[in-house]
Amino acid sequence: METTITDRKQEVAALTGLTVDQIGAVKFELDHLRKNGLLIDLNISGTSMFIRSTTWIELGIQDIDDPRTSRFTKGSKFLIPEDQIKKLRSIETQMRSLLDGLSFDVTGFRPYRWLPVTAYEKFREKWAELTERFNQAKQEIIDNYDGYRDLVYADFRLIAEAAWKQIEKQGYSYAIVNGKALDRNEFIQAIIQDALAKFPSINQVENDLKCDYVTALLYGQEELEAEKLRTQQLQNLIYEERQKRLALEHDERLRMEREREQLRHEAEINRLAEEEKNAKIMAMWEAELQHAREQLNQISSPLDEVFNDLRRRISGDVESMLESIKKNGYLKGKVAEKGKGLLDLFDLMAAHDDNQLRAKLVELRQAIGPDNKSRADGDVRSTEEIVSILNQIGDLTSKAVKDTMNVSRARFVE
Repeated sequence: METTITDRKQEVAALTGLTVDQIGAVKFELDHLRKNGLLIDLNISGTSMFIRSTTWIELGIQDIDDPRTSRFTKGSKFLIPEDQIKKLRSIETQMRSLLDGLSFDVTGFRPYRWLPVTAYEKFREKWAELTERFNQAKQEIIDNYDGYRDLVYADFRLIAEAAWKQIEKQGYSYAIVNGKALDRNEFIQAIIQDALAKFPSINQVENDLKCDYVTALLYGQEELEAEKLRTQQLQNLIYEERQKRLALEHDERLRMEREREQLRHEAEINRLAEEEKNAKIMAMWEAELQHAREQLNQISSPLDEVFNDLRRRISGDVESMLESIKKNGYLKGKVAEKGKGLLDLFDLMAAHDDNQLRAKLVELRQAIGPDNKSRADGDVRSTEEIVSILNQIGDLTSKAVKDTMNVSRARFVE
């Protein structure tokens, strides 16, 4: 037996505790929002990439018992001139204020905000202006990129020298950085290199410093055509009524003709208003369809992102294990536990089939074997075998990421 809309409403009412009339009212309100605007959310990223946390050693404090470490905060350091950072932050704030001022925060739609069609043109105009300013600020950073890196080198040399003086005043003739005792020159170079290492690459600036917005609840041409059809049917009904009334007596016909003329005039006004409204909606969605196509050309498959991220995590752990073995000459206990845990990480996080990688992780766990306390006498762990397997896993994860990046996005976009 086919389920009717009324039956469905009664089922939902029984589940939610609402009445059928309440369900109809909510549907009407949502349909109104859906047809008279769109949901929109901002996607602004990278404005904080030139700000990093200051370290205690950069402030000339290397003693963890120093009372300042429990009462002060380390603060932040700027990797490019502060006025450039303030410019980006100001534009970002204006973008968010623009959306907040022209849209509404509707419960259930967060983080999206509802932008009415009446405010759409103004939003697009102001957004274009702010986007141009944002891109100009971004281009200034790119144009001055090498100069900013040189400025970091010069400024952090002065910062390191000032920090060294503070360390000397505390009675030290060396500084501990990353577990190593450094003299003055080594300390200064370490501070400079740390700052330069945190300086974003030119590719990060070009790809990660960006502003855009995304829309939701798009609806298409067929629904607009249906609305036009309903308008046409209403006009036809008015015309048919007019033909029936023409058959009445002359006096009655004159009276009714005056009434119909008034109705026709109002209907014409409503029709023109409806056509103007539909034209704005069509223009809005044509612009958004083009915007969506541009966004699709810039994204990759979400599954590829998951695929690549898991391999990067496993590749990073493998590299840290190889570095530990190279440094110590053998596989330390905590590092061994990390290696055995890679198989558990893969089984927990893998959202795809990768039998070759999993087989290597199984070999790694078997090669590591039980910990020292649980290992039988004479059962010696082969460091060479473990290193060989780790190198194979490293090669495999690197190859898998490259293969995935080479896959065409055509099917995903389609």
